[in-house]
Amino acid sequence: MRALAVFMVLAYHLLPGALPGGKVGVDAFFVISGFLITSLLVDERRRTGSTNLRRFWVRRLRRIVPALLSTIVVTVSLAAWPGGDVLLGIRRQVLGAIGLVYNWVEIFAGSSYFDQAQPSLLTNVWSLAVEEQFYLLWPLVIVAFLSRGPSWTRRRFAALALGLSVASAAWALHLMGQGESSSRVYMGTDTHAFGLMMGSALALWHGRATEGLTLTPQRPEL
Repeated sequence: MRALAVFMVLAYHLLPGALPGGKVGVDAFFVISGFLITSLLVDERRRTGSTNLRRFWVRRLRRIVPALLSTIVVTVSLAAWPGGDVLLGIRRQVLGAIGLVYNWVEIFAGSSYFDQAQPSLLTNVWSLAVEEQFYLLWPLVIVAFLSRGPSWTRRRFAALALGLSVASAAWALHLMGQGESSSRVYMGTDTHAFGLMMGSALALWHGRATEGLTLTPQRPEL
């Protein structure tokens, strides 16, 4: 499913006329990520009685950062060969990408995601930044609500995540109605979190993901 979502995004960028709706692959990817990450966090809590956030964050960074840095180095090096407008704002883009806040850096810079005439070199890093921000914030929410005890059933968790999904989509529509730029709405973490939250809601609703949360923690595997 992830591979299919990525293929749709690639097809949208390479052949926009052939698959104009291909960018929905980003939302599909977000839903899958939300489901997997939430399932992982809740399952760890069920098995061990706690959630090791430090280990979770370190694993995410080890998985993402080396590939990200390699991509940035190769891409910028290749772009430096012809030079010209392709390197416009490249320092800002690189710093934003490395700091995993690329989407907000470009939003505040007034960049346009949909400008096909002069796209930013690292534009597509925006979605990775949104995911990384989700990895940072959502585990804190999960831990906070799991610590409230057995009164918070899986259905209440799912309702919370679904409510956040609806709120994100509603906020995006509100900003569009207020004349906010489409790039701000599309790249904003707050306005594009609905897919991640929808996936989280599905994970929390799934019986096996939260089964046994109130039971005695199992002995962690060595």
